[in-house]
Amino acid sequence: MNYIIEYEVCVIIFVIAIIVVFYNSHFFPSTQNKLFGSILVFTVADMILDVVTAITIEHALTMPFWINYLLNSMFYTMQIIFPVIGLFYAIAITGRLWTMCRKKILLSIVPGMIVILLLIINPFTHIFFYLDKVEGYVKTPYFYFMHVVAAMYLFIVVAYLIKNRKVLNKKQATTAIWFLLIIILAMCIQIIIPRLLILGPAIGISVIVMYFMLKNPSNMIDYVTKAFNYNGFVTCLIEIITEKKSLNMIAIEIHDLLYIKRIFGIKSTNNLLWEISSFLRGDLKQSWVFRITDSRFIIITQKRSKHEDLKMKISQRFTKPWSINSTKVMPSVVVCCVGDLNGSHYGMDNLVNMIESALVNAVVKSENKPFYIVENCNIEDFSHTLSIESALHDVFEKGTGLVVYYQPIYSLLRKRFIGLEALVRFEHPTLGLLLPSEFLSIVERNGHIQKLDQIVVSKVCDFVNHYNPFEELDLDFICINLSAAEFASCSMSDDLTDILVKNMKHPEKIFFEVTETIAASSKENLKQCMNQYISLGYRFALDDFGTGYSNISQIVAQPFSLIKIDQSLLQTSHKVIDYIISMIESLDKMTLIEGVETKEHFDMVKNMKADLLQGFYFAKPMSEDMLLPFIHEYKIDKV
Repeated sequence: MNYIIEYEVCVIIFVIAIIVVFYNSHFFPSTQNKLFGSILVFTVADMILDVVTAITIEHALTMPFWINYLLNSMFYTMQIIFPVIGLFYAIAITGRLWTMCRKKILLSIVPGMIVILLLIINPFTHIFFYLDKVEGYVKTPYFYFMHVVAAMYLFIVVAYLIKNRKVLNKKQATTAIWFLLIIILAMCIQIIIPRLLILGPAIGISVIVMYFMLKNPSNMIDYVTKAFNYNGFVTCLIEIITEKKSLNMIAIEIHDLLYIKRIFGIKSTNNLLWEISSFLRGDLKQSWVFRITDSRFIIITQKRSKHEDLKMKISQRFTKPWSINSTKVMPSVVVCCVGDLNGSHYGMDNLVNMIESALVNAVVKSENKPFYIVENCNIEDFSHTLSIESALHDVFEKGTGLVVYYQPIYSLLRKRFIGLEALVRFEHPTLGLLLPSEFLSIVERNGHIQKLDQIVVSKVCDFVNHYNPFEELDLDFICINLSAAEFASCSMSDDLTDILVKNMKHPEKIFFEVTETIAASSKENLKQCMNQYISLGYRFALDDFGTGYSNISQIVAQPFSLIKIDQSLLQTSHKVIDYIISMIESLDKMTLIEGVETKEHFDMVKNMKADLLQGFYFAKPMSEDMLLPFIHEYKIDKV
């Protein structure tokens, strides 16, 4: 029989090209990728054997029989193994390869496959084919049983994908099912027209389509830096965790990237990121580089020796400047290194949160140094954070655990306390009372910050209604901090407004504090939200004035009634603070100096034009039970 092999030869060339591209694309070694790589290799091997056996069969009478037996046995073995690999790949793309009982899968598949293979490769059985000295290569009636077995496996794969289509995206499900249906159709054509080698090309073309549809690197690659993106990072972590492997991570945060972008522009900054990424990707053996945010890269390695080598190279390179438009620049970079992590012990979310916490702490400790590295992040610190995060989850589920402390505000003119600032605290079941600096970032990260605002406001309402501090303590006002999330839209949260409408009897005595950072970044939304609450009788205070975004236009443009001057301005001259106070009060706004903590601070401000003072010199934040007797009994002897 003269076989038509030209189509298959052309497809072989294309699939080999795909293999070269695939294995040079530096994919991370997930089970799914390994199985797809196996499918590519098996596809080429299958088609090559198909072409070679077609030629040797045509010359069966002129060649040694053992060569034909060997080559055909290898080819038919591939035909049986290939669908099994396809089944495991189908299970892998549904993400259930590591959750299913693989032993049961193997026990249900392997024994029958082994029996068939032994029958194929045994030249004495003559069950599927044999070689005759007169007729040459001869197929037996049982030959097509191999096609039946292969088709059975393929139908199992199709049925499995249809059953689990909800866990696949549309592209995955459509591509995989069409791939299998085309192969089954080609198998039928192959049986009807044996001399047309159509099955191999059909498999090859289907695999090529799968590569471009399912394995397209652009889905996992960051456009600017050509490193893997966040999708790739998540996929890699999930794979490592499910396989219960250990990993090493190096996180790099360029924390002055926004400043660089403002100075040099987006294009030049992108060139800098490309240079940094190229350096990090310089030696890609056994390491994978991800850009997971604008300013953050993470490198994952599985070998500790590679991890240590990368740490040394990063330390050497990042202490030297980078070039932007012929200008030498030293980005401010913090690096956190975590070695020998058991991914399955922590889970993906916790691993990401650990890196986030480590980088935040490192930025704080770096003190704006150009390069700061934490050689080995303390896992115990992360366990501490994890404990807080777990307890906070219960807090927002049950509504208990958060308490409000009150710090008195002193009036120099009236020589007594006339106000309070409400400050949230968290009573951790084992760690004790925690300050906002220890848990607020976790609350924000988990999307509970508005719920926190509501709890604080609700507790202040209960305090006002129960103790009546405006009469009992002769107080003029209470300040309540609000988060930036409240001003993300052009109106205040309905939930927060409902709490106030139902529970707050004295809106005119409440100041809502807004930080200067919020005032600078959300001007229009902020103004609309403030006017909404001002119409209900509430007032607003600008907190932290003087911390770096100071602009008198903030005070003029927004309807603030109280300006809280940050402690940092106490480091300036007496005349500067007096000028600021005079300017603010000329706008008919009240002023308050924060952070008066020592006798020296008090001596500095008592002769200024300021009236309202707040700080540890007068009183620390205290619970409701401590607050009332403290204010009643407080003597101004030291004043």
